[in-house]
Amino acid sequence: MRSGIGGAILFAGLMAFVPAMAQDAAPKTFAETVKQVTERPVYRHGRFGLEVWSLDEGKAVFAMDGDKLFTPGSTTKLFTEGAALALLGADYRFHTPLYRTGKIDAKGVLHGDLVLVGSGDPNLSNRIQADGTLGFVDEDHTYGGADSRVLPGDPAIVLKQFAKAAKAAGIKRVTGRVLVDVSLFEEGARDLGTGETISPIIVNDNAIDITYSPGAKAGAPARILVAPAVPTIRFVNKIVTGDKTDVDAKTELRKDGSETVTLTGSVDSKSGPVIYGYGVTKPSRFAGTLLTMALKDEGVAVVGKPGVVTAQATDFTMAADTVRGFYRDEMKVGEHVSPPLSEDARITLKVSQNLHASTMPYVLGAVLGKTSEKADHKGFLLMRDWLT
Repeated sequence: MRSGIGGAILFAGLMAFVPAMAQDAAPKTFAETVKQVTERPVYRHGRFGLEVWSLDEGKAVFAMDGDKLFTPGSTTKLFTEGAALALLGADYRFHTPLYRTGKIDAKGVLHGDLVLVGSGDPNLSNRIQADGTLGFVDEDHTYGGADSRVLPGDPAIVLKQFAKAAKAAGIKRVTGRVLVDVSLFEEGARDLGTGETISPIIVNDNAIDITYSPGAKAGAPARILVAPAVPTIRFVNKIVTGDKTDVDAKTELRKDGSETVTLTGSVDSKSGPVIYGYGVTKPSRFAGTLLTMALKDEGVAVVGKPGVVTAQATDFTMAADTVRGFYRDEMKVGEHVSPPLSEDARITLKVSQNLHASTMPYVLGAVLGKTSEKADHKGFLLMRDWLT
């Protein structure tokens, strides 16, 4: 659930109740207006902290518990996005390139791998509109529930554009595999708001959208639609049609890295479509699998299974130093350039997009702090220095 309290909520309340105020006794002062809003019954369990500053006078001109401490919620996104816009610039754009590590022979065979390099772009998805802006719906699909919606279009569209670029470059077969380089910063931490995994590669907000709806009668299995679907993550539908909507998911991780997700519970027989945003465990594997599938759809065969590149090699990944020598213009197969950062800030704040906000300190630490290890720590230090 989203949470937030303080001045931002108060101003939202003031704006929301302006029509209602017209029916009440008109307040004479700003303080009376604030009191009229905060004393409404709907806020009887709430707390408000407000301090209004005059930029001309350099001092507070109104305060109500302005010096009290509150449990921070989504209002902290204002600090994160403000720092990012100031430090990176409102027109900052993420560049996500696709490289090859070998030559393409006369028959269209690439003797090597294709490497997709994660840049921290949070919008490798169908959010991008024809005019270059980013679309959104509220509630965001990552929150799930009856009020959530998915944007129209293909959530894997950006990866399919990369596949088209590979085909246009004359590649018909890849002797190696698709690698996803996530060495920009560490992959694996979970956003605490929605549970999505933080990573330098973010496809469809690192979520698989499961849309479920009631069956024909009580007790019948629910209907489900999975997008984008990958063979490495299998969903077992045990949702039944009932008199309430309450769905849970249990994930079983296998030794080969695949997942089986069992969906249990019920969906109200009178319900419309409901969204369950399943946060993928390994975004790099998810992206690599989707890109491999997209290449196949374009007629480009890939011999090997997708792999992952990290800052240092582990039992399951290869080190970035083994492929970085190929990151040259003549080896570039394609590149995706994001809309300006100001567009992502708008999305993050409009729908309180937790994954995007949680990713930004990592981006600051990696891009400006020049570190891949504990990049979020460095990012928070940069934010603190700027705020100070």
